[in-house]
Amino acid sequence: MVKQGRGGEYVSSFSANEIIQLALQIEREGEAFYREAERLAKKPAAKELFANLAVAELSHAETFRRIAAELEVSSHVYEDEEAERYLRALVAGRVFTDPRVAFDRAAQGDHNALISHAIGFEKETILYFYALKDTVRPEDQEMVERLIAEEKEHIKRLAASLQVK
Repeated sequence: MVKQGRGGEYVSSFSANEIIQLALQIEREGEAFYREAERLAKKPAAKELFANLAVAELSHAETFRRIAAELEVSSHVYEDEEAERYLRALVAGRVFTDPRVAFDRAAQGDHNALISHAIGFEKETILYFYALKDTVRPEDQEMVERLIAEEKEHIKRLAASLQVK
């Protein structure tokens, strides 16, 4: 959203609700990635890991839906132009990497390609959530912190499943 500032200049801003919608998009993309990774994984343990992570992403999405439902439409407007560009770039794919290469490599038997991509996705999600935390109501910040902690646990689980070549 673009609006006119006090001095007549135009300031780019977006609401906390829009930021939450972007977080929902991230979670949907994460779930889709993990479902495809589960389908491509050859080993039962990897299939189970990806299935569990897909379910976790659904749970995170539900958390953000609850936060969004409780937000007033214009409860908070985020007016940090640099941070806005960063957040939008993350979700638009300029920061989040395209999973197709990992899927192609997995189809050739490279289990680590899926794991490495997933670790990168989780790290990028954590960065987004740290930025997101400052845009939600104080009572929702603890919930975002818990989601960050869960994403960190996902990284630990994924890293533990990397295979030595």
